[in-house]
Amino acid sequence: MNELDDLRFEIIRGAMYHDDLERHYARLHRWIMFIVIFSGTAAAANMLPAQPILWWPWAEPSKPVLALLLSLLSTLAGTVDIVWDVSGKARLHSSLKRQAYDLLADCEDADCDARQMRQRIVRTLVDEPPILHAANALAFNGAAQNMDYRRRSRITPSQRFWRHWRAYDPTDFPEYSLPARTE
Repeated sequence: MNELDDLRFEIIRGAMYHDDLERHYARLHRWIMFIVIFSGTAAAANMLPAQPILWWPWAEPSKPVLALLLSLLSTLAGTVDIVWDVSGKARLHSSLKRQAYDLLADCEDADCDARQMRQRIVRTLVDEPPILHAANALAFNGAAQNMDYRRRSRITPSQRFWRHWRAYDPTDFPEYSLPARTE
């Protein structure tokens, strides 16, 4: 394995890491918007007068407590989305993933210089948010499998589950080597 292969590995790992986080934040944003719209609509519907309508004779009296709770849920979900900028994080990781794939494409060029490529990689690291090490370990394993490397990071099921929510210490993911293939 040469220096250019090491760079390809790092670029693939970065692309997989940003793909995982982009999908997570985009999914989270969609769920939050669903909660905002659903609870806001339900709260508005609960504030309607309790007058039975001709085609809606089973209408119950207004439930102001339910309307208040649904309004609070809608407000809380919208506030979480705005404060954490969930959709902005999804866009950032999408952009960083795109940069990684651009670097990978340039790395495949016949006259690619490893030193210049490393400089370009370092320049892209400026835009990186703090690393979520469990997601990074998972991306490391994916890149290792993609490039048929024998190294892996040990990640527990709970670390895999909480990878988007908890910033683990990088030493929580020791590396190990797979046994050599016998053919």
